[in-house]
Amino acid sequence: MQNRQVARDRRHRRVRKKVRGNAARPRLAVFRSNKHIYAQVIDDVQGVTLASASTAEKSFSGATGTVDAAKQVGKLLGERAKAAGVDSVVFDRGGNRYHGRVAGIADGAREAGLTL
Repeated sequence: MQNRQVARDRRHRRVRKKVRGNAARPRLAVFRSNKHIYAQVIDDVQGVTLASASTAEKSFSGATGTVDAAKQVGKLLGERAKAAGVDSVVFDRGGNRYHGRVAGIADGAREAGLTL
């Protein structure tokens, strides 16, 4: 189990060397736990979170560890990002494979009108 976390952390650092958000194109960062999924739109230059959404919010209803839940979170995040004036983001998968719930976040954000 420890080796899996170490490997994910190593992949995450490798991705973050290249992926950097700015005011024009902030970073959409994804964190996935067994129970919930979290997503944030971050401007790395100023170090501020512009929008966020997760399945751990009180307003979220239904199953939290599914691809459908991830799509709902992505859609909600996309709407909040659009309200904050963000149209285009760079995707940070957080060391996870682009598959399942992580891809669901991206699909939901695209449905809300964000360009990845």
